[in-house]
Amino acid sequence: MNFLTRLTFRLSLILAAVSAAQAADILLVTDDNVETQSLNDFLVTEGHEVTRERRVDGPGDVSAFDLIIVARETSSPDYDGGSKPADWNGLSLPMINMAPHIMRSTRWGWVNGNNTPLLSLSTYDNFLVPAHPIVQGATTSMLTPAFAASGLDNDLPAGVEEIATFANGASHGVFVIPLGTPFFNGRGTAGDVRIGFLRGNSESWDNVTANGELLLRNTINWALGTVFGPPTLTNIPAANILSNSATIGGEVTDNGGNAPTVTLYYGDNDAGTNSAAWDSSVNLGSQDGTFSTSLSALTPGTIYYFRAFGSNVSGESWATSTASFATLPPPNLPVVVNRPATGVGFTLAELNGEVTSTGGSLLWSRSTLASSMAGQIRNRGTSPSRSARNPAPILERLWDSPMAP
Repeated sequence: MNFLTRLTFRLSLILAAVSAAQAADILLVTDDNVETQSLNDFLVTEGHEVTRERRVDGPGDVSAFDLIIVARETSSPDYDGGSKPADWNGLSLPMINMAPHIMRSTRWGWVNGNNTPLLSLSTYDNFLVPAHPIVQGATTSMLTPAFAASGLDNDLPAGVEEIATFANGASHGVFVIPLGTPFFNGRGTAGDVRIGFLRGNSESWDNVTANGELLLRNTINWALGTVFGPPTLTNIPAANILSNSATIGGEVTDNGGNAPTVTLYYGDNDAGTNSAAWDSSVNLGSQDGTFSTSLSALTPGTIYYFRAFGSNVSGESWATSTASFATLPPPNLPVVVNRPATGVGFTLAELNGEVTSTGGSLLWSRSTLASSMAGQIRNRGTSPSRSARNPAPILERLWDSPMAP
């Protein structure tokens, strides 16, 4: 898309407060080394359309793209010479640059110098702008410990916002160059936002931690003009309701750009949006879409209330109202009647009884025998599968008399 279309697109996102992460058509500038495939794969799994190209003759036509990412594995001499630096820098769409050698003043002029020290560090040491959307929800962990970072310790252009640093500020980590910023050494002017995103000296994306992936995800979303916001949640009706159990849940209808951590609060009183006043809660972790949990040990015949809560990097929110359900009433008492004993002998008798109603619940029975009868009684339980629809006799045989055969 052209500059005016691109600008209109970004402004419309902001004005409409679009909070979902945006899929993009990305031009991945690379020497097409196989090690860049891991970065390509990551971008695809994020939902983006990715075109990998080696454009050593200049940027050419980029109207089909929303974003340019310059991979760490890119030969800097091939992107220098003549008007190529100014042409790349002047493109009217955002760019994320991972190649420190291309950023040097003798190449694209993003920094005023040519030093690219190798740093034996795997984390950013500091977030200088902790409220910036790029670092929301992230920690400073960037690389797996076995890898080092390629740094840049030269001056940045005036007006650049530095977001993160390596090595106690000795090297740049993530920095943002605003639209219209002039670059060093006559290398043109920024035609849109430019983001330096320094990471490992290895070309492969495989050495980046999950936190590093979050940082790049945030960077892409921010570069595309995505507006981050709190999540939106709703409750869904309770299901599988019994006398002492039920299933409650909800749905994340808008994740606000980052999947929220969800908690379901519940109890026999409605505590509204006061989390401390709820009787109980279940933390369901990160959720996107529908979610549910099963409750047990509930009180029969009781009204229960529940409400979904979620929080992400931009804020927190509750479902707009509280939902409720009533557990089933407790089961009725069982009905058991005695029947005459049969087969009565000196050492043997059969005691008979009948369960005429289970009361709607599982039932165990126990028989008793008059104390005048000699011997011991072994009590047995009835089958719990007997129901009021099919009453069955309870038979107990006494074999424990000392005189039994």
